[in-house]
Amino acid sequence: QAGPPLHLHRREDESFYILEGTFAFQIGDRTVTATAGWFITAPKGVPHSYKNIGTTPARIVK
Repeated sequence: QAGPPLHLHRREDESFYILEGTFAFQIGDRTVTATAGWFITAPKGVPHSYKNIGTTPARIVK
């Protein structure tokens, strides 16, 4: 149940593809729950964070 603290990138977008597990993503003032098969993009300049909220290990591609 770990993930990076809220942060932002000034020069590039950051994208994520969920392979396994359940993640909570905070992008700006919005929070979404993402599971395997989801693709999420955090635009540059927007604070974002994610966290494994499942009870099993999870995998993500950035």
